[in-house]
Amino acid sequence: MILGGPKAGKGCERVAVIHGYPNRYKSLKRAFFRSSSGRWRFVQWERGQSDLSPRMILYDVGLKRVGSTFETTFTPLDSLYGGSSSLDDDPFGVVEEVVDTVHKKDYLLIERVVNFSDRTWVVERFDITEGKFNSTGERVTGYAFFDLENFGHSLGTDVPVIGIPSSRGRCYCYADNITTPFAVFNPAGSGLQFGGGYVAINDQTGDGKPDIILTGGSSDGRMVVISFDQSVGVEQHSTDLPTISTASIVGDQLDVTLVAPDVISIDVATVTGQQWTVVPPTTLDVGNMHYDVATLLRNRPSGAYFLRVHIGARIISIPVTR
Repeated sequence: MILGGPKAGKGCERVAVIHGYPNRYKSLKRAFFRSSSGRWRFVQWERGQSDLSPRMILYDVGLKRVGSTFETTFTPLDSLYGGSSSLDDDPFGVVEEVVDTVHKKDYLLIERVVNFSDRTWVVERFDITEGKFNSTGERVTGYAFFDLENFGHSLGTDVPVIGIPSSRGRCYCYADNITTPFAVFNPAGSGLQFGGGYVAINDQTGDGKPDIILTGGSSDGRMVVISFDQSVGVEQHSTDLPTISTASIVGDQLDVTLVAPDVISIDVATVTGQQWTVVPPTTLDVGNMHYDVATLLRNRPSGAYFLRVHIGARIISIPVTR
């Protein structure tokens, strides 16, 4: 915290550290923000030593100025139970808070597992304005919930805007509706990859609304300007999320996304045609499944292989090297 006022000092003297964070056997700080009510709020992932599942805890934070520093209190308001049944399992992923200062609403977007039999991951939106994890009923599959863009009201909208990566591109949603993106930006051909910087800038297209600069993903410092002005551009893109199940390798992980319940199996094949089943046929529900490539190729000698993912009647072959 950076202190203000005539007695705050200079330089590093103005910086004060927040102490007194609640601690359990294991804990991870997930969000610290000023709510639409003006109160400070804090979200923490917590797990006791014998807890089969962690919890997300929502705290009210009290800050009281005392001389050249301040006292801090953390009051628990509500908790969200993960629902797993293993000391090693973590059903929670990335957390993002969005504060709507116009409508006085606080939203929390949480990536979490909702079906433990097939590890279905969703992004679920909660209204935490009243200090409770009130689910809005929105549970969305197909999002790659990382490297989010949280613009708040900086794009000139009444409702905050958030950009969420998906297999189709970055989906731009209003904070009160993450199921229906109002725009999608596909970075293919732009030289950009998710993971760079972003900022809202002054209007470049003449529609009276701010536009966006995106950077990153290129060694030559690639930068693009994107706009939601529908009178600008030469191509229209559907804002629908994927309608076909997919399989792809990201890093050392095989990701399979089902848009409808289906039977999947995975084989490992050599370039000469030998084949082994590593994941037997299994009926899975809608959602994302993740498989460790090294585990799928265990006990195989070094060389080139194909991962053959059977999704219903379709076969997706992906070349890999062990």
